[in-house]
Amino acid sequence: MTGSHSGAATPSLSYVVPTIGASEHLAKCLASIYRDGGGLDAPSELVIVWQAPVTEDAGGPAALRELCRRLASARPGAIDDPPRIVELPRPAGFARAINDGITISGGDWVALVNDDVVLEAGWARRLLEAAEAGSRVAAAQGINVMASGEGDGEDARVDGAGLAWNRRWQAVQSGRGETVEEVEAVRRVYGVSATAAIYRRSALVDVNVAGNVLRPFEERLDSYYEDVELADRLRGAGYRALLVPPARAVHAGALSSRSPRAARRRTRRVYANRLLVLARRLGRGFWLRLPVLLARDAFDAVGRPKTTAMPGDLEPPGIVDLARAWGRTARLLPRFGHFGPGTPR
Repeated sequence: MTGSHSGAATPSLSYVVPTIGASEHLAKCLASIYRDGGGLDAPSELVIVWQAPVTEDAGGPAALRELCRRLASARPGAIDDPPRIVELPRPAGFARAINDGITISGGDWVALVNDDVVLEAGWARRLLEAAEAGSRVAAAQGINVMASGEGDGEDARVDGAGLAWNRRWQAVQSGRGETVEEVEAVRRVYGVSATAAIYRRSALVDVNVAGNVLRPFEERLDSYYEDVELADRLRGAGYRALLVPPARAVHAGALSSRSPRAARRRTRRVYANRLLVLARRLGRGFWLRLPVLLARDAFDAVGRPKTTAMPGDLEPPGIVDLARAWGRTARLLPRFGHFGPGTPR
Protein backbone atom coordinates (compact mmCIF):
# COMPACT_ATOMS: atom_id res chain seq x y z
CA MET A 1 0.00 0.00 0.00
CA THR A 2 1.25 3.49 -0.78
CA GLY A 3 -0.17 6.70 0.56
CA SER A 4 -2.26 8.80 -1.76
CA HIS A 5 -2.27 11.89 0.47
CA SER A 6 -4.44 13.52 -2.20
CA GLY A 7 -7.50 14.30 -0.14
CA ALA A 8 -8.19 15.82 3.26
CA ALA A 9 -10.36 13.13 4.84
CA THR A 10 -8.04 12.81 7.83
CA PRO A 11 -6.04 15.51 9.61
CA SER A 12 -2.28 15.77 9.31
CA LEU A 13 -0.47 13.49 11.74
CA SER A 14 3.00 13.48 13.31
CA TYR A 15 4.38 10.14 14.50
CA VAL A 16 6.82 10.67 17.39
CA VAL A 17 9.05 7.72 18.34
CA PRO A 18 11.52 7.91 21.25
CA THR A 19 14.34 5.37 21.22
CA ILE A 20 17.63 4.70 22.99
CA GLY A 21 20.39 3.53 20.70
CA ALA A 22 19.47 0.80 18.24
CA SER A 23 16.57 -1.02 19.87
CA GLU A 24 16.10 -4.57 18.64
CA HIS A 25 12.44 -3.75 18.04
CA LEU A 26 12.88 -0.39 16.30
CA ALA A 27 13.06 -1.66 12.70
CA LYS A 28 9.71 -3.46 13.03
CA CYS A 29 8.21 -0.44 14.74
CA LEU A 30 9.25 1.96 11.99
CA ALA A 31 8.18 -0.45 9.26
CA SER A 32 4.70 -0.56 10.80
CA ILE A 33 4.60 3.26 10.92
CA TYR A 34 5.44 3.54 7.21
CA ARG A 35 2.71 1.01 6.47
CA ASP A 36 0.27 2.85 8.72
CA GLY A 37 1.08 6.26 7.25
CA GLY A 38 0.45 4.90 3.78
CA GLY A 39 -3.18 4.32 4.74
CA LEU A 40 -3.89 7.99 5.48
CA ASP A 41 -5.28 10.53 3.06
CA ALA A 42 -3.62 13.56 4.62
CA PRO A 43 0.12 14.19 5.02
CA SER A 44 1.97 12.55 7.89
CA GLU A 45 5.47 13.06 9.21
CA LEU A 46 7.88 11.02 11.31
CA VAL A 47 9.93 12.42 14.19
CA ILE A 48 12.43 10.11 15.91
CA VAL A 49 14.07 11.12 19.18
CA TRP A 50 17.37 9.23 19.24
CA GLN A 51 19.08 9.09 22.63
CA ALA A 52 22.70 7.97 22.82
CA PRO A 53 22.95 4.83 24.99
CA VAL A 54 25.14 4.70 28.08
CA THR A 55 27.04 1.69 26.68
CA GLU A 56 28.53 1.25 23.24
CA ASP A 57 25.96 0.70 20.50
CA ALA A 58 26.42 -0.44 16.94
CA GLY A 59 23.62 1.76 15.64
CA GLY A 60 23.37 5.51 15.44
CA PRO A 61 21.60 8.34 13.62
CA ALA A 62 23.33 7.48 10.35
CA ALA A 63 22.13 3.86 10.49
CA LEU A 64 18.69 5.12 11.48
CA ARG A 65 18.49 7.41 8.44
CA GLU A 66 19.53 4.54 6.19
CA LEU A 67 16.83 2.31 7.66
CA CYS A 68 14.21 4.99 7.05
CA ARG A 69 15.49 5.52 3.51
CA ARG A 70 14.93 1.82 2.76
CA LEU A 71 11.46 1.87 4.33
CA ALA A 72 10.51 5.00 2.38
CA SER A 73 11.76 3.41 -0.83
CA ALA A 74 9.54 0.39 -0.21
CA ARG A 75 6.50 2.58 0.53
CA PRO A 76 6.90 5.83 -1.40
CA GLY A 77 4.65 8.63 -0.21
CA ALA A 78 3.72 6.93 3.05
CA ILE A 79 5.59 9.56 5.10
CA ASP A 80 6.14 13.08 3.77
CA ASP A 81 9.85 13.95 3.45
CA PRO A 82 12.70 12.24 5.30
CA PRO A 83 12.19 11.69 9.04
CA ARG A 84 13.25 14.42 11.42
CA ILE A 85 15.73 13.00 13.92
CA VAL A 86 16.35 14.69 17.26
CA GLU A 87 19.73 13.62 18.67
CA LEU A 88 20.24 13.67 22.44
CA PRO A 89 23.67 12.99 23.98
CA ARG A 90 22.28 10.64 26.67
CA PRO A 91 19.04 8.98 27.77
CA ALA A 92 16.79 11.84 28.86
CA GLY A 93 13.73 10.09 30.28
CA PHE A 94 10.50 9.39 28.46
CA ALA A 95 8.76 12.70 29.23
CA ARG A 96 11.60 14.90 28.01
CA ALA A 97 12.26 12.74 24.95
CA ILE A 98 8.70 12.88 23.70
CA ASN A 99 8.47 16.57 24.51
CA ASP A 100 11.54 17.15 22.33
CA GLY A 101 9.79 15.31 19.51
CA ILE A 102 6.43 17.04 19.97
CA THR A 103 8.10 20.47 20.03
CA ILE A 104 9.41 20.16 16.48
CA SER A 105 6.42 18.26 15.07
CA GLY A 106 3.75 20.05 13.07
CA GLY A 107 0.76 17.74 12.70
CA ASP A 108 -2.76 18.59 13.87
CA TRP A 109 -2.53 15.26 15.72
CA VAL A 110 0.50 13.74 17.44
CA ALA A 111 0.88 9.94 17.51
CA LEU A 112 3.19 8.70 20.26
CA VAL A 113 4.60 5.26 19.50
CA ASN A 114 7.05 3.40 21.74
CA ASP A 115 9.97 1.88 19.87
CA ASP A 116 8.88 -1.64 20.93
CA VAL A 117 5.39 -1.28 19.44
CA VAL A 118 4.20 -2.64 16.10
CA LEU A 119 1.10 -0.93 14.73
CA GLU A 120 -1.45 -3.10 12.98
CA ALA A 121 -2.74 -1.92 9.61
CA GLY A 122 -5.18 0.99 9.83
CA TRP A 123 -4.24 1.97 13.39
CA ALA A 124 -4.04 5.74 12.89
CA ARG A 125 -6.97 5.92 10.46
CA ARG A 126 -9.30 4.20 12.91
CA LEU A 127 -8.21 6.42 15.79
CA LEU A 128 -8.51 9.63 13.79
CA GLU A 129 -11.94 8.78 12.44
CA ALA A 130 -13.28 8.06 15.92
CA ALA A 131 -11.63 11.07 17.53
CA GLU A 132 -12.81 13.50 14.87
CA ALA A 133 -16.38 12.25 15.23
CA GLY A 134 -16.45 12.91 19.00
CA SER A 135 -16.96 16.16 20.85
CA ARG A 136 -14.03 17.59 22.82
CA VAL A 137 -11.91 14.48 22.20
CA ALA A 138 -8.27 15.21 23.02
CA ALA A 139 -6.78 11.71 22.84
CA ALA A 140 -7.49 8.20 21.63
CA GLN A 141 -5.87 4.80 21.78
CA GLY A 142 -6.66 1.31 20.57
CA ILE A 143 -6.16 -2.01 22.29
CA ASN A 144 -2.50 -2.66 22.99
CA VAL A 145 -1.82 -6.38 22.77
CA MET A 146 0.92 -8.26 24.64
CA ALA A 147 3.50 -9.69 22.29
CA SER A 148 3.84 -13.41 22.91
CA GLY A 149 6.95 -13.93 20.84
CA GLU A 150 5.08 -16.61 18.92
CA GLY A 151 2.65 -14.49 16.94
CA ASP A 152 -0.86 -13.49 17.92
CA GLY A 153 -3.58 -16.05 18.35
CA GLU A 154 -6.99 -16.47 19.88
CA ASP A 155 -5.43 -16.40 23.35
CA ALA A 156 -3.75 -13.02 22.82
CA ARG A 157 -3.87 -10.90 25.97
CA VAL A 158 -4.57 -7.21 26.44
CA ASP A 159 -1.58 -5.16 27.53
CA GLY A 160 -3.73 -2.06 28.00
CA ALA A 161 -7.05 -0.57 26.89
CA GLY A 162 -6.94 2.91 28.39
CA LEU A 163 -5.94 4.37 31.74
CA ALA A 164 -8.06 4.23 34.89
CA TRP A 165 -7.75 4.82 38.63
CA ASN A 166 -8.54 1.90 40.93
CA ARG A 167 -9.86 2.01 44.49
CA ARG A 168 -6.34 2.01 45.88
CA TRP A 169 -5.58 5.26 44.07
CA GLN A 170 -3.31 3.48 41.61
CA ALA A 171 -3.34 4.24 37.91
CA VAL A 172 -3.83 1.00 35.98
CA GLN A 173 -4.06 -0.22 32.40
CA SER A 174 -7.71 -1.12 31.88
CA GLY A 175 -8.36 -4.67 30.72
CA ARG A 176 -4.77 -5.79 31.28
CA GLY A 177 -4.46 -9.58 31.07
CA GLU A 178 -7.90 -10.10 29.57
CA THR A 179 -8.38 -12.04 26.36
CA VAL A 180 -8.55 -9.81 23.31
CA GLU A 181 -12.11 -9.94 22.04
CA GLU A 182 -13.69 -8.66 18.86
CA VAL A 183 -15.24 -5.59 20.48
CA GLU A 184 -16.10 -2.86 18.01
CA ALA A 185 -17.80 -0.29 20.27
CA VAL A 186 -15.86 2.92 20.90
CA ARG A 187 -16.04 4.08 24.51
CA ARG A 188 -14.72 6.79 26.77
CA VAL A 189 -11.79 6.14 29.11
CA TYR A 190 -10.14 8.25 31.77
CA GLY A 191 -7.00 8.71 29.70
CA VAL A 192 -4.72 7.05 27.16
CA SER A 193 -1.39 5.31 27.58
CA ALA A 194 1.52 7.00 25.83
CA THR A 195 2.68 3.54 24.73
CA ALA A 196 0.69 4.03 21.52
CA ALA A 197 -1.88 6.81 21.27
CA ILE A 198 -2.82 9.98 19.42
CA TYR A 199 -3.26 13.45 20.93
CA ARG A 200 -4.96 16.52 19.44
CA ARG A 201 -2.37 19.29 19.21
CA SER A 202 -4.80 22.09 20.05
CA ALA A 203 -5.76 20.29 23.28
CA LEU A 204 -2.09 19.87 24.22
CA VAL A 205 -1.57 23.58 23.62
CA ASP A 206 -4.58 24.34 25.82
CA VAL A 207 -3.15 22.49 28.85
CA ASN A 208 0.53 23.21 28.16
CA VAL A 209 2.50 24.43 31.18
CA ALA A 210 5.78 25.33 29.45
CA GLY A 211 4.96 28.82 28.21
CA ASN A 212 5.21 29.44 24.48
CA VAL A 213 6.97 26.14 23.74
CA LEU A 214 4.75 23.07 23.45
CA ARG A 215 6.09 20.57 25.99
CA PRO A 216 2.90 18.99 27.37
CA PHE A 217 4.38 16.15 29.45
CA GLU A 218 5.63 16.82 32.98
CA GLU A 219 9.39 16.30 32.66
CA ARG A 220 10.03 16.19 36.41
CA LEU A 221 8.28 12.81 36.42
CA ASP A 222 10.90 11.54 33.96
CA SER A 223 9.28 8.17 33.21
CA TYR A 224 6.08 6.50 34.47
CA TYR A 225 2.82 8.26 35.34
CA GLU A 226 3.64 11.11 32.92
CA ASP A 227 0.71 10.10 30.70
CA VAL A 228 -1.56 9.82 33.75
CA GLU A 229 -0.66 13.35 34.86
CA LEU A 230 -1.40 14.67 31.36
CA ALA A 231 -4.70 12.77 31.32
CA ASP A 232 -5.63 14.53 34.58
CA ARG A 233 -4.94 17.97 33.07
CA LEU A 234 -6.86 17.21 29.89
CA ARG A 235 -9.83 15.90 31.84
CA GLY A 236 -9.72 18.90 34.17
CA ALA A 237 -9.91 21.17 31.10
CA GLY A 238 -13.07 19.40 29.91
CA TYR A 239 -11.53 17.12 27.28
CA ARG A 240 -12.33 13.47 26.65
CA ALA A 241 -10.32 10.36 25.81
CA LEU A 242 -11.48 7.41 23.75
CA LEU A 243 -10.73 3.71 23.45
CA VAL A 244 -11.09 2.53 19.85
CA PRO A 245 -10.93 -1.31 20.00
CA PRO A 246 -10.49 -1.95 16.25
CA ALA A 247 -7.18 -0.02 16.35
CA ARG A 248 -4.60 -2.57 17.48
CA ALA A 249 -0.93 -2.34 18.38
CA VAL A 250 1.34 -5.15 19.55
CA HIS A 251 3.60 -4.15 22.46
CA ALA A 252 6.78 -6.14 23.02
CA GLY A 253 7.09 -4.65 26.52
CA ALA A 254 7.81 -7.68 28.67
CA LEU A 255 9.84 -9.28 25.87
CA SER A 256 12.25 -6.35 25.90
CA SER A 257 15.39 -7.11 27.86
CA ARG A 258 15.39 -5.47 31.29
CA SER A 259 18.08 -5.90 33.90
CA PRO A 260 17.19 -6.49 37.58
CA ARG A 261 18.61 -3.05 38.30
CA ALA A 262 16.30 -1.46 35.74
CA ALA A 263 13.33 -3.34 37.24
CA ARG A 264 14.12 -1.96 40.70
CA ARG A 265 14.47 1.54 39.32
CA ARG A 266 11.12 1.20 37.60
CA THR A 267 9.43 0.11 40.83
CA ARG A 268 10.90 3.02 42.78
CA ARG A 269 9.95 5.56 40.11
CA VAL A 270 6.37 4.26 39.85
CA TYR A 271 5.79 4.42 43.61
CA ALA A 272 7.26 7.93 43.83
CA ASN A 273 5.54 9.36 40.77
CA ARG A 274 2.16 7.98 41.81
CA LEU A 275 2.29 10.06 45.00
CA LEU A 276 3.42 13.15 43.10
CA VAL A 277 0.61 12.87 40.56
CA LEU A 278 -1.92 12.26 43.31
CA ALA A 279 -0.69 15.35 45.15
CA ARG A 280 -1.41 17.47 42.09
CA ARG A 281 -4.64 15.65 41.27
CA LEU A 282 -6.26 15.64 44.72
CA GLY A 283 -5.14 19.03 46.00
CA ARG A 284 -6.01 19.48 49.65
CA GLY A 285 -7.53 15.99 49.70
CA PHE A 286 -4.09 14.47 49.19
CA TRP A 287 -2.86 15.50 52.61
CA LEU A 288 -5.77 13.78 54.31
CA ARG A 289 -5.20 10.56 52.36
CA LEU A 290 -1.40 10.55 52.62
CA PRO A 291 -1.14 8.34 55.75
CA VAL A 292 -3.37 5.71 54.14
CA LEU A 293 -1.42 5.88 50.88
CA LEU A 294 1.89 5.37 52.68
CA ALA A 295 0.44 2.49 54.71
CA ARG A 296 -0.73 0.76 51.55
CA ASP A 297 2.70 1.21 49.99
CA ALA A 298 4.25 -0.38 53.06
CA PHE A 299 1.80 -3.27 52.85
CA ASP A 300 2.96 -3.91 49.27
CA ALA A 301 6.49 -4.31 50.62
CA VAL A 302 5.59 -6.96 53.19
CA GLY A 303 2.52 -8.58 51.62
CA ARG A 304 2.41 -11.25 48.96
CA PRO A 305 0.66 -10.84 45.59
CA LYS A 306 -2.63 -12.69 45.50
CA THR A 307 -2.45 -13.30 41.77
CA THR A 308 0.20 -14.72 39.47
CA ALA A 309 2.32 -11.99 37.91
CA MET A 310 1.95 -11.38 34.19
CA PRO A 311 4.81 -10.49 31.87
CA GLY A 312 5.70 -6.85 32.33
CA ASP A 313 4.06 -6.50 35.76
CA LEU A 314 5.67 -4.20 38.28
CA GLU A 315 8.13 -5.82 40.68
CA PRO A 316 6.92 -5.72 44.32
CA PRO A 317 8.86 -3.08 46.28
CA GLY A 318 11.28 -3.83 49.06
CA ILE A 319 11.85 -1.62 52.10
CA VAL A 320 14.84 0.02 50.40
CA ASP A 321 12.76 0.63 47.28
CA LEU A 322 10.06 2.39 49.31
CA ALA A 323 12.63 4.47 51.18
CA ARG A 324 14.11 5.61 47.86
CA ALA A 325 10.66 6.27 46.40
CA TRP A 326 9.46 8.26 49.39
CA GLY A 327 12.71 10.23 49.41
CA ARG A 328 12.12 11.23 45.79
CA THR A 329 8.54 12.16 46.63
CA ALA A 330 9.62 14.36 49.53
CA ARG A 331 12.20 16.11 47.35
CA LEU A 332 9.77 16.92 44.51
CA LEU A 333 6.54 17.32 46.47
CA PRO A 334 6.78 21.14 46.77
CA ARG A 335 6.42 21.28 42.95
CA PHE A 336 3.29 19.10 42.94
CA GLY A 337 1.48 19.53 46.24
CA HIS A 338 -1.12 22.28 46.72
CA PHE A 339 -4.24 23.08 48.72
CA GLY A 340 -6.61 23.67 45.83
CA PRO A 341 -9.77 21.67 45.04
CA GLY A 342 -8.04 19.11 42.81
CA THR A 343 -8.95 17.78 39.37
CA PRO A 344 -12.59 16.98 38.52
CA ARG A 345 -13.10 13.21 38.54
